[in-house]
Amino acid sequence: MFSRSLSAPTPPPILPLSVSLTERFAGAVRDRFCQPDGRCESASWVGGAVLYFFISYARGNEDDLVRKFYTDLSIEVRVLAGLPRDAEVGFIDAEMSAGTRWSRRLVDALSTCRSFIALMSPRYFLSQHCGQEWQIFAERSMRYERATGVDPSLLKPLFWVPVPRGKMHPVALRIQFADQEDDTCLRQMMRLKRHEDAYKEFLFNLASQIVDAADQHAIPTGVTYSDLESVPNVFHQTPALINGIPADELIDATTVHFVVAAPTRDEATAIRAELATYGYRRRDWAPYHPSWPDPISDYAISIAASRNFLTRVADLEELGERAAIASQQNHIVVLLVDAWITRLLGPLNLLTAYGGRPGAPRNPTTVVLAPVPDGDHETRAHWPALSETWLATAGHLAPADDLSRWGIATYHDFARDLQAALEVAMNRVFASGDVRRQPVTTFHIERPMLDHP
Repeated sequence: MFSRSLSAPTPPPILPLSVSLTERFAGAVRDRFCQPDGRCESASWVGGAVLYFFISYARGNEDDLVRKFYTDLSIEVRVLAGLPRDAEVGFIDAEMSAGTRWSRRLVDALSTCRSFIALMSPRYFLSQHCGQEWQIFAERSMRYERATGVDPSLLKPLFWVPVPRGKMHPVALRIQFADQEDDTCLRQMMRLKRHEDAYKEFLFNLASQIVDAADQHAIPTGVTYSDLESVPNVFHQTPALINGIPADELIDATTVHFVVAAPTRDEATAIRAELATYGYRRRDWAPYHPSWPDPISDYAISIAASRNFLTRVADLEELGERAAIASQQNHIVVLLVDAWITRLLGPLNLLTAYGGRPGAPRNPTTVVLAPVPDGDHETRAHWPALSETWLATAGHLAPADDLSRWGIATYHDFARDLQAALEVAMNRVFASGDVRRQPVTTFHIERPMLDHP
């Protein structure tokens, strides 16, 4: 079975806000609403109507149910605001996915909406786009609070599905909006007939708060980023504490640099037919799309963070810089590799030069993870040639079975393989390096053996 191998076909084994708008458009948004001194005017009316709410959610298998919630809430808001039935009172984006450019309508909505509804789920906190959307609105709300001294409470996280406390980001814990029990999360309220009355009451109360807030709080509009690609993901910002231990006390022992070695969409166009998993940056690569639509780097960060590792992410062009830091600080480097990178001479040269960096006393502990989903028939068909090239040119990067995972078929396998590889890598760091503290959590995972395609 393909999903159970760590070996290449030939010996020796291969161990196993946002795509950015143009600067011109982002500047136009700011100029439209903000004064030269940075103060922003109220822009209640956009396109002739108040945009009362923005729904932020992680794209997945229940988008139709999310859209029903959007429709139901819009009806309640129109009634309470006294607006006609065709008035557009909210915004939901059903099109944006990993590696796509943020539309003008989406950024306009984030820049002018009066409240922000986050449909929380475990996947929500793994989504780069959701983290960036939250960041943009939270900054608008914070500017209002600083100017008026009033907390408008316009950012409203709701449980779409139950989220264990340990899987919620601290930023959400601080402002949890509603006390929703496991059996009354929003998704269950909508799906189960016994909650029909409770759902209607919930919609009415939420719509009332949204309409009242729009009248009382004219929060600043516009965005503060000239390039929306640079908007931080609030869910990937390093917390001050990790399991109660100051992060700066863990950084030497637990930092992992994820480096994405995958083509951009433009590069992939020249070397293969299937392009759905690629974006405008290497780090936008989402190999498990559509079953897991977010970038693999976001997923990897969340897995490592759950094990108390601090993380950094970079594109392949930054490999030399990250490797130098990792060598000096005894960090771990994890390469997230698309086998098609072997068809691109420039990126391949960056990988082959990795072991010969001038002035580097040694290579850092390096892990190689190469996702190849079961459904990627094109990659499987070209596997012998792709793997042979990798073995000949970059097979030295992780020359041990326990530091490489090649041909990872599903995102579930990826999570297990990454955790197992990090355990081995951390053990090697402690055996050979100068470290001050071990990760707080010890994990023991049986390493799966994967077959090549």
